[in-house]
Amino acid sequence: MFWWTFALAVVISTFVLLKKRKREASFQLPHMDLYEGRGPSRWYTGVSRFFFVGALFFLIAAVLHFTVGSGPLRFFFPTIEGEPQFKKVLFFVVDRSGSMGESLADGSTKMQLVRKAVQRYVDKNGRDELFGLIGFARAADVEVPLCDDRNFFNTKLTELRPERIERLNGTAIGYAIIKTIYLILACQEFSGKEMRNSMIVITDGIEEPHPADRMDPFRSIRSEDALKKAAEEEVSVHYINIDPRAYGRMRLEERGRLRALVERTGGIYAEVSEGRPLEGILKQIAKQEEPKAHYPTPQVIGVYILILALFFCTVSRLLESFFLRVVP
Repeated sequence: MFWWTFALAVVISTFVLLKKRKREASFQLPHMDLYEGRGPSRWYTGVSRFFFVGALFFLIAAVLHFTVGSGPLRFFFPTIEGEPQFKKVLFFVVDRSGSMGESLADGSTKMQLVRKAVQRYVDKNGRDELFGLIGFARAADVEVPLCDDRNFFNTKLTELRPERIERLNGTAIGYAIIKTIYLILACQEFSGKEMRNSMIVITDGIEEPHPADRMDPFRSIRSEDALKKAAEEEVSVHYINIDPRAYGRMRLEERGRLRALVERTGGIYAEVSEGRPLEGILKQIAKQEEPKAHYPTPQVIGVYILILALFFCTVSRLLESFFLRVVP
């Protein structure tokens, strides 16, 4: 209702100025046939007519814009990089099973590789994000609850160690994903705000819950079922396998199905290889997680158009009042 009131005020003020101009001036613009002069005044007359016609054009455009309602004129305006209207939530779900302590070719361990890559991601990206850390083996433990304290996050990340106790070992990927989903939903319910929710799962193996948990419906939940739940709850899941030997043991159709389910959540499925390092994959994820440029709302664009109409009308009036008015 405010916008229609504003548009009506512009219309009324325009016609009032037009009527006043006809009454006070010894000639009328933009009708050039009533003026036979030469010199600078003719130039001012042309400029005034241009601004007056422009005011009418933008006024009509604003009326059409508000009447249509869907804001079709937004495509003629440049995009505006807006401030995020909500916090982004990103959980790192990191495998800490015993195999993460295995050495790589450069002498470092898989866990050290992951810690280094994740720390660089957190330090360089997502100033508007809340970060959390889940470490999983047989169980999934909250190492860092959601926070924006990067120093605290990095400290806890360096303390993440591969599991050495056999009865606590395992690779319960589905359990870790489903637990993270419910943590995110609980945080969103508590905050009462809209959030963009994501997680990055980093593992070096295939799903292998602890044998003692195979009858537990929660701890033995499959990754496929957890990913379907993520898609239902609009939680993006990025899935990275860092060991070629592990994903090489999976059948191609299994990998294809896993990729499809991950992409269904809006995430990226990736496998680390010699030509595709972990840091490169995380950079790709960071780029996808960046806030997208967006157009202003239709109401804002309509106000822009009305302001242009007022500006053109004002300039036309000033030209007539100070340069073209003839005093009898």
